[in-house]
Amino acid sequence: MIQQQDALQQSRQDYPMQPTSMFNSSSSKVVVPAQKKMSPASTMAKSNEQVVPSVKLIEDPFARAKIDSKTLDLYVANKDSVTKALVPASHQMVDASLNMRRSFRVGWGPNGQLALPHKTSLKTLIVQKKLTKSSVSSNSIVEHLKSHLTNSSVSSKDNRAGWFTLSHVQDQLAAQTHNKDISDVSGRIWRLVTALWGTDMKPSTLQYSEEMKRRLNLNQWLKEVIAPIVEKELKDSKKSPNASHLDAIFSHLSGKQISESTSCASNNKDHRLAVMMSQVWAAAHTKDLLREQMTQWSEQGMLDTFEPKRVEILNLISGDIDHVYKNVNDWYRCFAINFWYKYTFNSPLPDIINSYEDSFQKSASTAPVPHYMANQRRSMSRNEYLDTCYLLLKLFGLSRFDRFDTIFYPENTTPDILDYSLSWNLFTVLQALPQLNKQPDISNQPLLHCSFASQLEHIGLWQWAVYVLSHIPDRHCFLREEAMKSLISRHVHTMKTNDRVFLTNSLLIPAVWIDECLSWSLGYEHQSDQFAYLMKSGQYSAAHDLVLEDFGPNYIITSQHNNLRDLLRRFQGHIDTIATWKVGGAIFQDYLHISMQIRECLEEISTISNQTVHQNNKEKLRELTMRATSLCSEISHLTTTNYVKNASKLYKVALSEISRGLMAYLKSAYELLSEFEGQTNSNNNMFPASEITSLLKPLPITDDYRVGQLDFVAKQCQDSILNAVYSQ
Repeated sequence: MIQQQDALQQSRQDYPMQPTSMFNSSSSKVVVPAQKKMSPASTMAKSNEQVVPSVKLIEDPFARAKIDSKTLDLYVANKDSVTKALVPASHQMVDASLNMRRSFRVGWGPNGQLALPHKTSLKTLIVQKKLTKSSVSSNSIVEHLKSHLTNSSVSSKDNRAGWFTLSHVQDQLAAQTHNKDISDVSGRIWRLVTALWGTDMKPSTLQYSEEMKRRLNLNQWLKEVIAPIVEKELKDSKKSPNASHLDAIFSHLSGKQISESTSCASNNKDHRLAVMMSQVWAAAHTKDLLREQMTQWSEQGMLDTFEPKRVEILNLISGDIDHVYKNVNDWYRCFAINFWYKYTFNSPLPDIINSYEDSFQKSASTAPVPHYMANQRRSMSRNEYLDTCYLLLKLFGLSRFDRFDTIFYPENTTPDILDYSLSWNLFTVLQALPQLNKQPDISNQPLLHCSFASQLEHIGLWQWAVYVLSHIPDRHCFLREEAMKSLISRHVHTMKTNDRVFLTNSLLIPAVWIDECLSWSLGYEHQSDQFAYLMKSGQYSAAHDLVLEDFGPNYIITSQHNNLRDLLRRFQGHIDTIATWKVGGAIFQDYLHISMQIRECLEEISTISNQTVHQNNKEKLRELTMRATSLCSEISHLTTTNYVKNASKLYKVALSEISRGLMAYLKSAYELLSEFEGQTNSNNNMFPASEITSLLKPLPITDDYRVGQLDFVAKQCQDSILNAVYSQ
């Protein structure tokens, strides 16, 4: 008890404000403390003999709790529960779980039903679809997946990396890039992937190295992405009354629009600035000369006489961009001015990326947050999501990129955390690129496939969801197979012929899987066709269980032996794979064989008077009685096992019927054999009364039937004794 109190005191220290639901268990009884405990404040005052200021203390809910020594659980009376005050007096269902916390809990039912308890009724809410905010239409997603399947080839069903391999990755990349139905964000990402790793580049008469080609592609991609931003900025600046031509020149330069910037300067009679801008990329030492000139002007104090915007332009074209970031409000241009102005075209790309990353880590430049977070001010230390384009730049430019899995977070591209369409397509493409084959496998790959499959399922494209699940890596367990079967089983009841053809022919789903899923669905609906599909899909143990618990007992009770015999014949050749065959099919089969053979013998004996036939049937009856006796012994032993004790009532009734039938056949066979031998005394009985009583005692038959049979045996014994006495 001391240990229990110590545990309680420790729990108070660790969790001083624990929710009351911990000790409001619906199955708990109330244990009221015998004495009222002193408050912590009064105890401390008494022990230390110090005056404690009067403070209004919050009552500790654990003070009303007591640990029962038998169950070690926390109990609180309903009247003492602190949650009682939170429940409205009118018992309105503000919080269903709080209102009926002691008798019911909110839970999910089948078919997406959410059960909501009420004081007088039970209401259910059916969740049919989970809608996403994705702007991509279902038709566009289907076209993407069709292209993906066309450009894929079958690797192997035993391949641990997936069934399909995107063998024509460049064709798939080109299809994604040239798709006009995708959003601007998706198009921007796919064009960058093409620029960095694709082969869909414009032909050129000049011969460049592969690295130089990629830099040129990156340069062109940056200009295309930044052009709309510059255009919008120019339109906004024209509305400002204080705007000058220098603002327009700065905007053009931030997008590397050299022709437009020089034209604007020339049109405004600013010819010297136009010449400076035109010479920025003329020679490697041009920027060095500009920086020397800026230093001289600064030392002479001349920069103070320049317009601030002119100084920013001069700093930009000279490569001194640290003071220029403040006038650039998007990360694309912040990165671009590093790429274009601070470094030369031949500078290592890791230096450019690290320079920009240092700037936004110091809050000097705009961080590469996703587009929907552009207007939100947040610290980079608290933001775990970055623009996918920036992560792709790091993947391409850095020699080692350890955050490969972060590229595929849906939050990088969309505020909808359930939209995995772009993430999945991007992952499959990057995974198939030979340039990235050294990248380690991502840890959240199964989550990525399952999430996109769930999205497809809830927009009605469950067939394509199966294709997505086939890409799940399966290195340690049967996760891929189980996920695919589970998905098919949820929609197999509505499957059409063309759906089955698509699954089996295009996705190479084994037909036995579909039959297996159909058997699950039929079993859920309790339809008799389930047995046929269980056998068709090779689920012989499950089919035998169905016979054991349903068909077999019903056929035994209703004497439909031919139907049961037909069912059991279908298990021939598969008996070794069924663990419970001895307690089900074997007993049913032996009983049917014995009953049929005994009936045939009795029928032949009653209709044919040939002595040879009678002698043959006599030997046959002897053998059948021995088999019937052996089967009765097996049933008697079976009734003592845990399997029968935990079996269904229908199965137990069937065993009882089999036992009664066997005893009836034994009685008939015994009487007939006695007539053949002309035996009327007990000393020559072929089936002694002691053996009958030993069989009757453990058999699963009713007491009335057992008493009736024992009376018959007693009467037979009495008649035998009397006949023996009178014969003397």
